[in-house]
Amino acid sequence: MEFTVDKKTLENAMTNIVSVAPAKAIKPILSSVLIECSDAVYLYATDMETSIRIKLEGASAQSPGKTAVDAKTLFEIAKNAPSAQLNIKQENEATLDVYSNGGVANIPMLDPEDFPALIFDSTAEPIELIPTLSSEIDRVIYAIAADPMMRALNGLHFESVGGHLRFVTADGFRLATIDTAQPIPDIEAFTIPLGGAKIFLSFLKRYPALVRLYNNITSFGIESPDTKVIIRKLDLQYPDYRRVIGAMHKTTVTVDRDALIKTVKFARVVTAEAKESVLMSVANKELVFTARSTGKGAMNVSVPCAFEGPALKIAYNPDYFLESAQHVKGGDLTIQLGTPADIMRLEDGNASHYIMPIRSTEV
Repeated sequence: MEFTVDKKTLENAMTNIVSVAPAKAIKPILSSVLIECSDAVYLYATDMETSIRIKLEGASAQSPGKTAVDAKTLFEIAKNAPSAQLNIKQENEATLDVYSNGGVANIPMLDPEDFPALIFDSTAEPIELIPTLSSEIDRVIYAIAADPMMRALNGLHFESVGGHLRFVTADGFRLATIDTAQPIPDIEAFTIPLGGAKIFLSFLKRYPALVRLYNNITSFGIESPDTKVIIRKLDLQYPDYRRVIGAMHKTTVTVDRDALIKTVKFARVVTAEAKESVLMSVANKELVFTARSTGKGAMNVSVPCAFEGPALKIAYNPDYFLESAQHVKGGDLTIQLGTPADIMRLEDGNASHYIMPIRSTEV
């Protein structure tokens, strides 16, 4: 096997490969990249949930073959190689050799027959995706549960609502939804894992309006001009988030988003280290934030607002509040509140951000 490839092309491809291939896997073959030279040069990786195939555009295949090497090692070589062009060849049974500016790197090979069999062809009808979809995912992806033990929430949830695509994310403390402009047929709701969601988002940003989606029974396919990805859908039922967001809201607050963010950042100075809650009071055309922490002092700061409904107090996690507010578009921010025990809702056009309250003796 032998091929020549532009260093930057290989580096960009390996960036996507290492995002799939786990650095530490039970089987070493799952930490590898499978390289196949035939009519073109293809790279493969999988973690058994997400699988990827990349065609190296512009690569010149001199002789056919197939091998597997550690993905992280090849990525680091591609990133740090001194020459703009790399010649990669298999000259013996033990190593894959990467030539760059008169130097050579020898990477131990693994048996390519140990690499899992992957199927990238789909019988599903492709769905053409709109260019704005990446910005819409960006507004809600922050709320996905990062803890893989929270498996039912550790992903991006897809639904068809009124003929359009809705995304839902949650981590048990926050929840975000967005009704996108993406037309989609009536589908059964499904969830893809966080790792797959990040790859999906990176594809949309790299190829606006050139990504196609394939919705299969157990998997979710993405296709761009040079890359195909298959993501296994989570086999767990996504929690019924509608029961959480259905609370009645009695008080509506309108406040300048940027001024609010600066005020909350100031208020949380004394609570950040201990990760304590902040108390928000709505009254007299002001939002008043009160923060106290043993050994750190106290903070009392306010921002002007307009509100309708009864005055109230609510305690919340300021970090969650800030992150949600920062994913709202600029201008005025609408906050809807019920009672101190009800979920807080931040309105943002076609997106909604929800934050669970925290019990406080001051409420």
